[in-house]
Amino acid sequence: MKKRFLSLALTLLFCLALLPGNAAAAGASGFSDVRQNDWYYNAVNWAVEKGITTGTSTSAFSPDDTCSVAQVVTFLWRAAGKPETTIANSFSMSSSNYNDAYGLCCGPEPAPYAHPYF
Repeated sequence: MKKRFLSLALTLLFCLALLPGNAAAAGASGFSDVRQNDWYYNAVNWAVEKGITTGTSTSAFSPDDTCSVAQVVTFLWRAAGKPETTIANSFSMSSSNYNDAYGLCCGPEPAPYAHPYF
């Protein structure tokens, strides 16, 4: 599943680079692991030029690494122009409140709900 995120992200960047008015950058990517003969070369250059990605370091793009959900969401957010949120975050339950609400912590009796990751 995680490998699909990288494929999805690179495909998305490639498709966006092909849209009219979005000519891919012709310059060198500046990444030591992105070569001019790589199929994603133009998409990476376009994404860097548009500020959608900056790579994993100043000299590496890491095209063989798996993209996390957070990275893909960040790519999409940047591609959308970094829109500001208009909805207030109403989530305010701290972890201790969560534990108290679900009986996950500290008591003489076993918790009625035991989450497998606790």
